[in-house]
Amino acid sequence: MEQTSECSTKGTGALSANVDFCHVGSGFRLVGTISGTGLCVIDGLMDGTLNADMVKINHGATVIGEINCTKLDAAGGVQGEIKTGEVLLRSSAVINGSLSYKTIVIEKGAKIDGDIKYESSSVDHETEHDGL
Repeated sequence: MEQTSECSTKGTGALSANVDFCHVGSGFRLVGTISGTGLCVIDGLMDGTLNADMVKINHGATVIGEINCTKLDAAGGVQGEIKTGEVLLRSSAVINGSLSYKTIVIEKGAKIDGDIKYESSSVDHETEHDGL
């Protein structure tokens, strides 16, 4: 049975009160779908589909599946398909799969194994808003 998880919290931590925020902590495994506006930070394991404005995958974290976002900051691992407008791959990033982007920065040491495709038009992510 497929499980769907959604996170949305206004004004979490040091973020502005106008920012939606989702966090998958280290030691946690989320299987399903995260859809929302704002920032989603992954410190643990996400297995499924992630739709957000901004996605940050920290060192030691892994996303398996599909990522659709406007901005991606990756220091951890991704196995699957990434569609984003702007991407920053930090030196510890490991990408296995396909990456579609408009703007890219790759730090020395980042690893990419898969297809990389430049998209000349903006990559818009599709986000389902169920009461958000």
